[in-house]
Amino acid sequence: MRTILILYIMILSSLYTNAVVIKRGAGRKEIRTKQLKYQHYSNIFNDYGWSYPDIKSLPVNFSNESFNFNFKGSSFDLHRNADGSISLTSNGANLGTSKEQTSNGDIYFDKHILGNKTIMRQRWVPYTHYVSRMVPVTKYRSVTTYVYDYSTKSSRAQSSQQMYTSYEMRSTAQTDYRWEVYAELVIDVPKYQYYDFTLSDSTNIILYRVDNNYYLQNVSYIYAEDNDGLKYILIDNNMNGSYTDVQDRIMFSSWNPYSKNSSYRKSLFLVSNKWYEINYLSTEYFLDFATTADVLTMDYKNDKYISGSDKGKIFFKNLPEKATFQINGKRYALNDRERGFKSEYGMYKITIKKRGYLDYDTVVVVDEKSPAAIISYKNTDIASTVEIQNIYSDGYFVNVSNNRGFRKTFYNLNKIEVPVGFNNFEIQTDGITVAKNLRSSAEGQNAIDFEQELKTQIPPEEEKKK
Repeated sequence: MRTILILYIMILSSLYTNAVVIKRGAGRKEIRTKQLKYQHYSNIFNDYGWSYPDIKSLPVNFSNESFNFNFKGSSFDLHRNADGSISLTSNGANLGTSKEQTSNGDIYFDKHILGNKTIMRQRWVPYTHYVSRMVPVTKYRSVTTYVYDYSTKSSRAQSSQQMYTSYEMRSTAQTDYRWEVYAELVIDVPKYQYYDFTLSDSTNIILYRVDNNYYLQNVSYIYAEDNDGLKYILIDNNMNGSYTDVQDRIMFSSWNPYSKNSSYRKSLFLVSNKWYEINYLSTEYFLDFATTADVLTMDYKNDKYISGSDKGKIFFKNLPEKATFQINGKRYALNDRERGFKSEYGMYKITIKKRGYLDYDTVVVVDEKSPAAIISYKNTDIASTVEIQNIYSDGYFVNVSNNRGFRKTFYNLNKIEVPVGFNNFEIQTDGITVAKNLRSSAEGQNAIDFEQELKTQIPPEEEKKK
């Protein structure tokens, strides 16, 4: 078996291109491992409630008026007392007793069950106007190549569509910010009955009572800031006292749109003020997080390869016709004679794209142990192709999700494959966010016109000023 594999690799080796070398940081600024001093704060709702943190709770089921749970590696108990209060204990020691209180509509145990409402509040409001400038425009052209047929000893012409980028003068959206009162659609948070406990290390635990159900939540968070002024805020999403589990959430904040003393600043590599699941960052960006003492470590898995110059190869099997693919966010294409690329040592997130089908995603490692990675394409479900039209930006994200479990982020792609049916689209670029719910089919044209959607979000007051 090993001999067959070696022979297969030797055959593929004759079919890779020498012109292109895959790089670890392809498609985006390479992230670095960082170690940052962090601080522990007691209440995410008090300090960052404006971001509507995506923090969940642990269901509590009292048995004989008690409930046991593990937190920070220790055992804790909640006890319901005869007077209606609730006590928190650990190893027999009483850590505090709380009477029932009523919130001010500023805390919640699960934001995904809540509705929306419109409120007036002060914030930095984006106003969009249009300026003429040179922008990258994605285009397609027909290319004819000649394929040699060894059986007939002749060449035949083969046409294909090739994507390329052209720079043209266009009228494009530019956003300025003004501090004013603004009507905004926000989450409608009701008033809850709750109990409040503070541990000796300032950890704040809240117990919600919703009818006859109880939910336990750690509302504390850790905070760090790097030399560029980017803030790192982490919350405990699974109520175990850790802030760096795969289920936990992190927000990278470069500015606060609800503070007059703040101003818009583009985040270095991710969307600012968005709550990311740590597992997503691990699989998409190869970023892991850990805490020791008062240090937060952001570990970029490709960092260990940066100092080296060794190279390997990435080969492809069973590629469908006219397939394209992305490697760590950058687009590539193979001609008829190529079956792979040289590559730097490192980890690679590879997405193979076939028009009309969902993307095929996989991760490979090229290193001294596995210098030749082989990727075998597997068929995926039929998809709907959605085109993002009239977006002239060199850095934008399209977040797609639905209630059937699909969730994916596309970077700098104007044609994407999504499940057939209803999907939620969120397009983010340069401080602008456009949200759209679209029902798309496997046939016909499915498109979102970014400029048109953006214009519908310009407040009426701004239209009057034009």
